[in-house]
This record gives sequence, structure tokens and C-alpha cells, in this order.
Amino acid sequence: INMSTPNVTITNPGDNSIYGILNQTSEIRFAAEIYDSGNISAVIFQFNNVTNVFNMTASNDSSNWNVSLNLSRLAEGSQGVRVYANNTFNNVNNSAIINFTVDLTSPNVTINTLNSNNMFNGSNLSIRSNNQTFNASIFDALTGVSYVYFWLDNGTGNDINITGVNNSGQWTAGYNVSTLAEGRQGMRVIANDTVNNVNSTQFINFTVDMTAPNVTINSPVHGSTHDFIFMDFNATISDALTTISSVTFEIISEGSSSNSTRLANGTCFLDGIPRCASNSSGVWNISQFNLSAIGSVPVQFRVYANDSANNVNSFAEVNFTISSQI
Repeated sequence: INMSTPNVTITNPGDNSIYGILNQTSEIRFAAEIYDSGNISAVIFQFNNVTNVFNMTASNDSSNWNVSLNLSRLAEGSQGVRVYANNTFNNVNNSAIINFTVDLTSPNVTINTLNSNNMFNGSNLSIRSNNQTFNASIFDALTGVSYVYFWLDNGTGNDINITGVNNSGQWTAGYNVSTLAEGRQGMRVIANDTVNNVNSTQFINFTVDMTAPNVTINSPVHGSTHDFIFMDFNATISDALTTISSVTFEIISEGSSSNSTRLANGTCFLDGIPRCASNSSGVWNISQFNLSAIGSVPVQFRVYANDSANNVNSFAEVNFTISSQI
């Protein structure tokens, strides 16, 4: 009479193995060494498949019993396989079990803008922007995150990869953006989990603009002479990469800033009358400005322009003359 159950040792895979996207269509071999003083009549590998249990009958190769399973049959999540070994006396051993994980999903990535120094989509940066912080929340529901890169295209083909630093799922990297090439830029987060599931879908765009706006004064003409009180002042102002955020016209008599009148494109009044520089398709204008407020004959007209990256031109200037005292 044989009262002993077969001896079972699962040899493949190892306990707590993890399978990812690279294994999704692969045949995974599950194997166990099974011995008995008598004969083995049947071996079953039972897969819990998270909630949908199924069995596979093993084949014997010199006491090495095995099955091959296409990973696509298994649901994603924590898995277990139990081996049932039965000898000819109907003694069953079902104590051998291992756990493994099927993870076919890449890490979840959310790019953050946690404070004013964090990059955000559509940022405009200048040479004064210096160090900026890239920040993303990254987690994986089943396995761990193995590495995170913040990838900058640099607009030149010379890509830059910055390794992220993890702080409880908040991955950050700092970079001096003023060293990047001027122009449109992109930052992409590349996150990889422990079984090589990669998420590279999350990105933001930003602009590096180190050049001040271009200013051309149209009226008055430099060196011109005028004999009327009311004049139009206008300048064509453009920026190749960002938008114009503010324009200031300054009218100076006798070359003295103490006698200047500064008119900005905001709320500005002279003698109770709105006299702001207004924009029409890139031409900034003040119409019928009363020069009697200036008082002296030689006049300088200066234009200051600021773009949305805070680049300011030093100023554009013309000189003109009033033919008689107003």
C-alpha cells in the first residue's frame, strides 16, 4: 500500500516573476520536477487567471512535467499557478504553488505645474529664465517604475535626456533652459516600468525666445520738420517667436527725459483724453497727439517694445523738429 503523495518542486518560472508587454505573445514554459516511488498518473497545472480559473494537462519529459502557455490567455494582474500531481494510488499533492504578475500596461504619467517655476504647456522662456523644473507624477499599478527621462528635442537634432529624480512618485528634473537653442521646443516624459512597458506619450511644448522685438518707426521720419500741433506717431513692431506684450511711446523735448511724455498700451490719459498706443496688425499708433503738451521745438520719439518672454528692445528713436514754438 502506497500512502505517500508525489514529491513536487516547481522549477520554472521563479516565484514572483513578472511578465510584461515584451512577453505578451510569447509561450511561457511552466515546469515542475515530480517524483514518486510508484508511477505518476496525471499532472495538472491550474492557473487562477485572477478570477477565471483554468487547467492545463502537463506532459512528462524524464520526470520534468511541463506546459507551455501563451501569455495572451492570462488576464493582467497578480497570478498564481498550482500543481496537482496524482500517482497511481490516487495520492494527490497540490501544495506546490508560485505567484507571478502579468503587467501589460505602461506607467501612468501626468505632467504637473505645481508652482510658478514649473514648466507648463505653451511657456515662453527667455535668456533670463535660467533653471526650470520639469515635474511629473508617475506610477505603475502593478510593478515599479524603473527609470524616468525628461527628453528635450532642443530644436537642433541634438537631443538632451535628463534623468528624473523620484520623490514618492513625483519625478523632477532641473535644466538651464537658456542654454537651449532659440525657437520652438518640446519636452517629452519617457517612463519605463520594471518589465519594460514604456510610456512616452506625454509632452509639452514651449518656446525659447532670446531676441527682443523688432521695431521700425514709420512716422515721423527721422530729420523731418513739422509745422502743425497734432501729429500721428506709429511704428511697426514684430516678434518672430512670441507675441508683443507691451509697447511704450516716449516723446522727449530738448533731449531731456524730465520733459518726456510716456504713453503705454494700457490705461493712459493726457489731459483727460485716452492717448494709448493701439495695435492694428502689428502697426502701433497714436493718432493726432497734441504736441503743445511738449512745449519745446527739438523732439525725440522713442519706442520701447516688450515681448511675452520679457525681452525688451533698448529703444528705437527718431528726431524731428517743430518749425515754430507751439
